[in-house]
Amino acid sequence: MARLAGLPGNVVTRAEEVLKRLESGSAQEIPAYLAPDPTLPPPHPILEEVRQMDLFSMTPLEAMNKLAEIKERLKKGESP
Repeated sequence: MARLAGLPGNVVTRAEEVLKRLESGSAQEIPAYLAPDPTLPPPHPILEEVRQMDLFSMTPLEAMNKLAEIKERLKKGESP
């Protein structure tokens, strides 16, 4: 189902590993938190910028202008 939903392959693989541990009864070995996968690229800086936005304090016009700015930066190929 996750593959059909378009989740990245490494996410599906990790989920399968966790499921196997749970099914085998060795769930105690799974840490309470999951460390980030070091094989994944770092998050895109624009993504972090969007996460930090306080959308509820922006006017609709400010939000639209910010979205247009982000779209333009992505179009120009801004990368991490």
